[in-house]
Amino acid sequence: MDEPAVLLCRRADKSVAIILSQNLDFESLVSKLSHKWKDLTQGCFEICYTLDGHPNCDVDCDEDLIALRTLAKKFRIGRSSELISEIDNGSEMTMSLYDQEKKQLKSDGWRIAIKGVDQVFVGGAVAFRESLSKYSLFHGFQYIYAKNDAETVKACCRTLHYTWFVKAKVEKPSGLFRIKELMNEHSCGAASLSTSSSRSSSDLIGRIFSEAIRLSPSKRPVDVRKELKKDYGIDVTYRRAWMGVEKARSFVYGDYKKSFKELTWFVDSFKASNPDSTCLYPICVAVVDSENSENWHWFMLKLRDFLDFDKEVVFISDRHEGLLRAVESVFPSSPHSYCLLHLKANLRKHMGGLDTKKKKHIVALFHRCACAANVQECDKLLSKLKQDGGVKITEFLSRLENEHWCHPYFPGKRYGELTSNLVECFNNWIRKERRLPITQLVDKIRLKLMDQMCDRRELAAKWKTVICPKWDKKLVELFGLSKTWNVVRANGDLYEVQSDPSVSVDIARRSCSCGDWQLNMFPCIHGVCALKKSKKDLNDYMECCFFSESYREAYSKCINPVPRIWQNVDLDAADDILLPPLCKRPPGRPRTERIPSTGAKTRKVTCSRCGQVGTHNRGTCKEPLES
Repeated sequence: MDEPAVLLCRRADKSVAIILSQNLDFESLVSKLSHKWKDLTQGCFEICYTLDGHPNCDVDCDEDLIALRTLAKKFRIGRSSELISEIDNGSEMTMSLYDQEKKQLKSDGWRIAIKGVDQVFVGGAVAFRESLSKYSLFHGFQYIYAKNDAETVKACCRTLHYTWFVKAKVEKPSGLFRIKELMNEHSCGAASLSTSSSRSSSDLIGRIFSEAIRLSPSKRPVDVRKELKKDYGIDVTYRRAWMGVEKARSFVYGDYKKSFKELTWFVDSFKASNPDSTCLYPICVAVVDSENSENWHWFMLKLRDFLDFDKEVVFISDRHEGLLRAVESVFPSSPHSYCLLHLKANLRKHMGGLDTKKKKHIVALFHRCACAANVQECDKLLSKLKQDGGVKITEFLSRLENEHWCHPYFPGKRYGELTSNLVECFNNWIRKERRLPITQLVDKIRLKLMDQMCDRRELAAKWKTVICPKWDKKLVELFGLSKTWNVVRANGDLYEVQSDPSVSVDIARRSCSCGDWQLNMFPCIHGVCALKKSKKDLNDYMECCFFSESYREAYSKCINPVPRIWQNVDLDAADDILLPPLCKRPPGRPRTERIPSTGAKTRKVTCSRCGQVGTHNRGTCKEPLES
């Protein structure tokens, strides 16, 4: 049996022995050498050997290694003979200056994007140009097109006396795009190498980060710049990074104009996935070009078509002028309450020039007026408010009818809701999705609602109490606080609760002189105390919306998925095609955040990087740090 040859590999003044067995492939050889010399990185050194009359024979693939093994056997180079292999990855001086290991980049595969003559590109000239861009970005050189069309692409080095060039063209009749000529040697030198290039186009950046944008639609251009530098070794401007992010969004979510064409398909698919749907979901949204009177009126007309029952509908809004007109026109008999938070913000703005202490006093007094228990108390507080506020507050109140903001004067049932916080929460909930094309925006809202309804359906299925756990816990808390109070029965269902101060409770009318029961449509602490005294079932005096069964019924239906696998790609052939709104785009970059209301408070956060309290965090911190 023939014994295997021994491969003696020398680097500088050190040699190692490798058994040249039959099953040793090139990858295993490189791995063994990298293991022997710890400072070597795979792919960053060359292997060559010398035979008599044939210096510097390269070994860079399995075929070369087989040839080496055949030569060793042919020339009878035995176990005691030496077959020298030179390994060169730079001089000793270079290794001592740069001691750290070379970083593995995500663009390492671009090293061989252009391999050689006869390389075929399935995507035609477009695929060839992209591969050429990646190849030049990895190697750091610049090139220009000598010819560039759909059938022939010729590129050459940007320097004046170039040697590198490549030419590819379409082969006929096969139609394959193939490299015909390639001079893959550069004479421009290291001085012309650069990490920034015009070949790092927004299209290329968009394709690189399309999957990242799919997972995180709110990815910022500044993060894209950092990742390109860190993972690809490429420098780009902020504008190009921003354009690349926009291109990635269009690749993932579709074009803005094309999205309007897809909307008709989406509506039909949604109806097909949810047949015979007659239920009302807890949210109604519309996408419009602007918030004006015409759009609000249209929205209210659509809402009225769904709210065809006889129950009273109560509106709570921020007093937008178009919304006020629309509600009054479409729902003339519906009570309309103004959001207390917006009113207080408007009041602070109206009282500009007053000292902070007095301003806080006026706003607190205004809040007490809005939550007053009865008309007498409300009128008393209003008189004091006008007296303390002077002309400014009198002028402000003259534009507010009491029935729109004062609880005793309000004709409808608000169930304790004095603000439009639910709408603000929804706006914040879809903040990341707002920048998507319209069809994707609507679909993302559908997905979020579908997931939310499923979670709440599963949560409610576990409840054991008759009343929803949150409100049942509230009743238990009120009972514990009122155990020491005496209750005296006056007549039938009328009771006096001897608290401090004492109040009158009529459990039949579900009212209390403190006003909380009527305001919140939920038993107040005095009502709970009186009901316990009467020995009547507390659940019989609860509004139906507080029952667990009502909650389960509200989320009993599900929103079915809308699969896109059968989506018709020929959207232009559809009978009904929606076009983008004819609106003039304002100058500057489009806004991605809603304009905050006047006086809106911003939650302060503490940055973990600089330690300052403000509105930024570690990811957006720009404060310089002490060295």
